[in-house]
Amino acid sequence: ISQAAAAAQTMWKAGAVLVMAFAITVVAYDFKERLIDYRIRSQMLHIAALESAVDQLEREFDQQNAPVSEVDASRIKASLERLEGTGCSETQFSCGGQIPECVSNLFACDGKKDCRNGHDEDEEFCSLDHVKVGTSFIGVYQAWHCPQALPYIRYYAIITESHRDTVFSPVTLIGMTVVFPSPHHDHKVLSFRSKGYYFSNSRKMFTYYTNETYDQFSVVSLFNKGDDNYASCYAQLTSNEDLCGTCLMTRA
Repeated sequence: ISQAAAAAQTMWKAGAVLVMAFAITVVAYDFKERLIDYRIRSQMLHIAALESAVDQLEREFDQQNAPVSEVDASRIKASLERLEGTGCSETQFSCGGQIPECVSNLFACDGKKDCRNGHDEDEEFCSLDHVKVGTSFIGVYQAWHCPQALPYIRYYAIITESHRDTVFSPVTLIGMTVVFPSPHHDHKVLSFRSKGYYFSNSRKMFTYYTNETYDQFSVVSLFNKGDDNYASCYAQLTSNEDLCGTCLMTRA
């Protein structure tokens, strides 16, 4: 082989090697690019899945921690007060708040703010709308040894008279008609009149019966469920105030 041919052959081999090297480099680079792209897409899918899971957790958390309504908050507060007390005696009005404060029951709803926070004149206590004429209740009553009383009745009560006492402003004088089905299953409806008082400062209603059939006991209703729609009540003997029955009442 001539010297020139040998040189050409050498150059051809070198060129072929360069081409192969370039091709290998291109293939390797392309593979690397595709591998990186695949990993990026995988990570993006993983991130999207994580974001979806976080969004779902946030929705579930929001549902589990929905804002407490004012009604629920009042009922919880009332339950705590029944369990722990307010720190005030029965003749005192609790002003509420973080620092316990008590004023005389006679000072509540008298038109002058005696509590530092003015709670004793709040409309939620002092409004006569709670016992205005036409206000009605549905109740369930059960007696165990009230004389003359039926052992168990469902009754309907409507306030027919209501006016604030001119001397003791926290006291509202009320008249009420109570209606209930006859115990003899004769499809008759019985009714009788009662009179009493509603104490705005303690949300307590005391009623006694003018009918001679039921004049030996009276009923005390406590609106202590956190609002003015529900009350727990008990019957007591007029002679010695011994308990002789219980009832539950809800505003109709």
